[in-house]
Amino acid sequence: MNLIGKSVLFAEDDGTMQFFVSSILKQELKCRDLIMCQDGREALEELKSRKEPLDLVLCDWEMPGATGDEILQYVRKDSRFNSVPFIMTTSRSDDESLKKVVKLGINHYLVKPFSAQDLIARIEKVLEDNSTNKRKVVNKNISCPTEIAFEGGMQSYKGHLNELVESKFVVQAPYVGHGSFGRPYDNVELKIQVKDITISIKAVIHVIGIDPDDPDNKNHIRVGFKAWDSEANSVKKLAELLS
Repeated sequence: MNLIGKSVLFAEDDGTMQFFVSSILKQELKCRDLIMCQDGREALEELKSRKEPLDLVLCDWEMPGATGDEILQYVRKDSRFNSVPFIMTTSRSDDESLKKVVKLGINHYLVKPFSAQDLIARIEKVLEDNSTNKRKVVNKNISCPTEIAFEGGMQSYKGHLNELVESKFVVQAPYVGHGSFGRPYDNVELKIQVKDITISIKAVIHVIGIDPDDPDNKNHIRVGFKAWDSEANSVKKLAELLS
């Protein structure tokens, strides 16, 4: 396991620990994008001003300027970083302290002193868990304009993407009368607009049902789609744009 291509924010006010951890990240794990913060205030300033994504946060608990739990709270409330794996390093080992940060959304913690092997194992674990969770994540309450183009030149419809889970989509589409929209197993092309980017994905209609917000079908229906396996890269790009 290595951190090549990943951005890591490391916040620690102790010089010895800074050297120890940064050496492991750079030499053992080949991290080329390490953001070093000398205390909690510097870490918060970096997070607030940062434009690029992060892949991991390593943070000491007891720091001047802002404590590790305060930084964790900020990260979990910021939509840019709320899914980023967060490892806390601390000299605290009492149950109440650890329960507190678990409740705040920590991914893992390391009680000082710890070995290089301990740190590497924790990093490997949280990155593996995060990758698995991303594959399972459900993006809900989306409202991306979506055109549904039927294969064979049938009329196209405009709706809004509401949910995405793995390669399955739920689109709110205009109600056009029973049997008029399409039917399960019809092939379509979804053209989904996100942040001025249009992602085209070939899919099949999986299910057509009522819209819970419009149970009388006066205006909209909800349509489930399943992308073709060959569209994996497009689905991945869409998920990244929505994250």
